[in-house]
Amino acid sequence: KLPLIERFLKNGSSVLVAGKLANTILIAKGLKMSKSCADLESFEYIKDLDLNSSGLHWPVDGVVAKDLNSKEHWTSLEDISPLNTLTADECVLDMGPATVGGFTAILRSAKTIFWNGPVGVCEDERFAKGTMELARSISRISAFKVLGGGDTIAALNKFGLLDQFNHVSTGGGSMLEFLSGKKLPGLEALKK
Repeated sequence: KLPLIERFLKNGSSVLVAGKLANTILIAKGLKMSKSCADLESFEYIKDLDLNSSGLHWPVDGVVAKDLNSKEHWTSLEDISPLNTLTADECVLDMGPATVGGFTAILRSAKTIFWNGPVGVCEDERFAKGTMELARSISRISAFKVLGGGDTIAALNKFGLLDQFNHVSTGGGSMLEFLSGKKLPGLEALKK
Protein backbone atom coordinates (compact mmCIF):
# COMPACT_ATOMS: atom_id res chain seq x y z
CA LYS A 1 0.00 0.00 0.00
CA LEU A 2 2.94 2.34 0.55
CA PRO A 3 3.71 3.00 -3.17
CA LEU A 4 0.06 3.98 -3.62
CA ILE A 5 0.20 6.29 -0.60
CA GLU A 6 3.32 7.98 -1.98
CA ARG A 7 1.69 8.45 -5.39
CA PHE A 8 -1.53 9.89 -3.96
CA LEU A 9 0.33 12.23 -1.62
CA LYS A 10 2.40 13.56 -4.54
CA ASN A 11 -0.83 14.23 -6.44
CA GLY A 12 -2.24 16.26 -3.56
CA SER A 13 -4.84 13.70 -2.55
CA SER A 14 -5.82 12.93 1.02
CA VAL A 15 -4.74 9.51 2.24
CA LEU A 16 -6.49 8.07 5.28
CA VAL A 17 -4.71 5.12 6.86
CA ALA A 18 -6.02 2.79 9.54
CA GLY A 19 -5.49 -0.72 10.81
CA LYS A 20 -2.08 -2.36 10.76
CA LEU A 21 -0.61 0.21 8.36
CA ALA A 22 -1.66 3.10 10.62
CA ASN A 23 -0.18 1.28 13.62
CA THR A 24 3.09 0.90 11.70
CA ILE A 25 3.16 4.61 10.82
CA LEU A 26 2.33 5.61 14.40
CA ILE A 27 5.19 3.47 15.74
CA ALA A 28 7.51 5.03 13.12
CA LYS A 29 6.41 8.46 14.38
CA GLY A 30 7.48 7.45 17.89
CA LEU A 31 4.19 6.39 19.48
CA LYS A 32 4.61 3.67 22.10
CA MET A 33 2.66 0.62 21.01
CA SER A 34 3.16 -3.13 20.84
CA LYS A 35 4.98 -3.97 17.64
CA SER A 36 2.82 -7.09 17.38
CA CYS A 37 0.04 -4.95 15.85
CA ALA A 38 2.29 -3.44 13.19
CA ASP A 39 3.73 -4.61 9.89
CA LEU A 40 7.42 -4.74 10.77
CA GLU A 41 8.40 -5.47 7.15
CA SER A 42 7.00 -2.07 6.14
CA PHE A 43 9.34 -0.06 8.39
CA GLU A 44 11.96 -0.11 5.62
CA TYR A 45 9.53 1.64 3.25
CA ILE A 46 8.00 4.00 5.77
CA LYS A 47 11.32 5.78 6.36
CA ASP A 48 11.00 7.23 2.84
CA LEU A 49 7.39 8.37 3.36
CA ASP A 50 6.70 11.99 4.34
CA LEU A 51 5.01 11.30 7.66
CA ASN A 52 4.40 15.02 8.17
CA SER A 53 2.48 15.49 4.91
CA SER A 54 -0.73 17.47 5.40
CA GLY A 55 -2.50 14.93 3.19
CA LEU A 56 -1.67 11.93 5.38
CA HIS A 57 -4.19 11.16 8.14
CA TRP A 58 -4.31 8.38 10.74
CA PRO A 59 -6.48 7.49 13.76
CA VAL A 60 -6.49 9.68 16.84
CA ASP A 61 -8.51 7.30 19.01
CA GLY A 62 -9.39 3.65 19.05
CA VAL A 63 -10.21 0.46 20.88
CA VAL A 64 -7.00 -0.40 22.66
CA ALA A 65 -6.16 -3.76 24.20
CA LYS A 66 -3.15 -5.87 25.08
CA ASP A 67 -4.15 -8.55 22.55
CA LEU A 68 -7.09 -10.06 20.68
CA ASN A 69 -8.10 -12.09 23.75
CA SER A 70 -8.86 -8.93 25.73
CA LYS A 71 -12.43 -8.14 26.62
CA GLU A 72 -12.35 -4.57 25.30
CA HIS A 73 -14.86 -3.52 22.67
CA TRP A 74 -16.58 -0.35 21.58
CA THR A 75 -19.91 -0.25 23.36
CA SER A 76 -19.53 3.21 24.84
CA LEU A 77 -17.11 6.11 24.78
CA GLU A 78 -15.49 4.75 27.94
CA ASP A 79 -14.09 1.90 25.82
CA ILE A 80 -12.19 4.31 23.55
CA SER A 81 -8.69 5.59 24.26
CA PRO A 82 -6.84 8.54 22.72
CA LEU A 83 -3.85 7.04 20.93
CA ASN A 84 -1.37 9.36 22.61
CA THR A 85 -2.03 7.47 25.87
CA LEU A 86 -0.91 4.06 24.58
CA THR A 87 1.63 1.98 26.43
CA ALA A 88 4.29 -0.24 24.87
CA ASP A 89 2.27 -3.42 25.51
CA GLU A 90 -1.01 -2.22 23.93
CA CYS A 91 -2.46 -2.53 20.41
CA VAL A 92 -5.03 -0.50 18.51
CA LEU A 93 -7.60 -3.02 17.29
CA ASP A 94 -10.26 -0.63 15.91
CA MET A 95 -10.64 3.07 15.24
CA GLY A 96 -12.76 5.19 17.54
CA PRO A 97 -15.57 7.71 16.98
CA ALA A 98 -13.31 10.79 16.83
CA THR A 99 -11.35 9.15 14.01
CA VAL A 100 -14.52 8.12 12.16
CA GLY A 101 -15.75 11.72 12.47
CA GLY A 102 -12.45 13.19 11.32
CA PHE A 103 -12.15 10.82 8.38
CA THR A 104 -15.77 11.50 7.38
CA ALA A 105 -15.16 15.27 7.42
CA ILE A 106 -12.22 14.83 5.04
CA LEU A 107 -14.13 12.45 2.75
CA ARG A 108 -17.17 14.75 2.40
CA SER A 109 -15.28 16.93 -0.09
CA ALA A 110 -13.89 13.97 -2.08
CA LYS A 111 -14.94 13.38 -5.67
CA THR A 112 -13.57 9.81 -5.65
CA ILE A 113 -13.00 7.46 -2.71
CA PHE A 114 -10.89 4.29 -2.90
CA TRP A 115 -11.20 2.00 0.11
CA ASN A 116 -9.03 -1.06 0.64
CA GLY A 117 -8.89 -2.89 3.95
CA PRO A 118 -10.99 -2.81 7.10
CA VAL A 119 -10.05 -0.20 9.70
CA GLY A 120 -9.91 -2.71 12.55
CA VAL A 121 -9.82 -6.41 13.23
CA CYS A 122 -13.39 -6.56 11.96
CA GLU A 123 -13.63 -10.35 11.69
CA ASP A 124 -14.02 -10.07 15.48
CA GLU A 125 -17.28 -8.24 16.20
CA ARG A 126 -15.71 -6.48 19.19
CA PHE A 127 -13.41 -4.62 16.81
CA ALA A 128 -15.75 -4.10 13.83
CA LYS A 129 -17.63 -0.96 14.83
CA GLY A 130 -15.10 1.45 13.30
CA THR A 131 -15.35 -0.26 9.91
CA MET A 132 -19.15 -0.29 10.12
CA GLU A 133 -19.43 3.36 11.17
CA LEU A 134 -16.98 4.53 8.50
CA ALA A 135 -18.85 2.51 5.86
CA ARG A 136 -22.16 4.09 6.94
CA SER A 137 -20.62 7.55 6.71
CA ILE A 138 -19.15 6.87 3.26
CA SER A 139 -22.49 5.50 2.05
CA ARG A 140 -23.99 8.99 2.59
CA ILE A 141 -21.28 10.76 0.56
CA SER A 142 -22.03 11.43 -3.11
CA ALA A 143 -18.50 10.72 -4.40
CA PHE A 144 -17.66 7.92 -6.85
CA LYS A 145 -16.80 5.09 -4.43
CA VAL A 146 -14.53 2.12 -5.18
CA LEU A 147 -14.06 -0.74 -2.74
CA GLY A 148 -11.38 -3.41 -3.00
CA GLY A 149 -10.19 -6.48 -1.15
CA GLY A 150 -11.81 -9.63 0.15
CA ASP A 151 -11.82 -8.70 3.85
CA THR A 152 -13.35 -5.29 3.15
CA ILE A 153 -15.98 -6.80 0.86
CA ALA A 154 -16.87 -9.44 3.47
CA ALA A 155 -17.23 -6.79 6.18
CA LEU A 156 -19.40 -4.43 4.15
CA ASN A 157 -21.50 -7.32 2.88
CA LYS A 158 -22.09 -8.36 6.51
CA PHE A 159 -23.17 -4.79 7.32
CA GLY A 160 -25.46 -4.66 4.25
CA LEU A 161 -23.56 -1.71 2.76
CA LEU A 162 -21.83 -3.30 -0.23
CA ASP A 163 -24.39 -1.89 -2.66
CA GLN A 164 -23.47 1.66 -1.60
CA PHE A 165 -20.26 1.48 -3.66
CA ASN A 166 -20.09 2.22 -7.39
CA HIS A 167 -17.45 -0.42 -8.06
CA VAL A 168 -16.34 -3.42 -6.00
CA SER A 169 -13.05 -5.14 -6.88
CA THR A 170 -12.33 -8.59 -5.49
CA GLY A 171 -8.67 -8.08 -6.44
CA GLY A 172 -7.72 -5.65 -3.69
CA GLY A 173 -3.95 -6.11 -4.10
CA SER A 174 -4.17 -5.83 -7.87
CA MET A 175 -6.32 -2.72 -7.56
CA LEU A 176 -3.69 -1.11 -5.34
CA GLU A 177 -0.89 -2.03 -7.74
CA PHE A 178 -2.82 -0.58 -10.68
CA LEU A 179 -3.59 2.65 -8.82
CA SER A 180 0.05 2.99 -7.76
CA GLY A 181 1.07 2.99 -11.43
CA LYS A 182 2.26 -0.58 -11.93
CA LYS A 183 1.40 -2.36 -15.14
CA LEU A 184 -0.70 -5.45 -14.67
CA PRO A 185 0.10 -8.33 -17.08
CA GLY A 186 -3.57 -9.18 -17.66
CA LEU A 187 -4.49 -5.62 -18.59
CA GLU A 188 -1.42 -5.25 -20.77
CA ALA A 189 -2.41 -8.38 -22.71
CA LEU A 190 -5.92 -6.97 -23.26
CA LYS A 191 -4.43 -3.77 -24.72
CA LYS A 192 -2.78 -5.84 -27.46
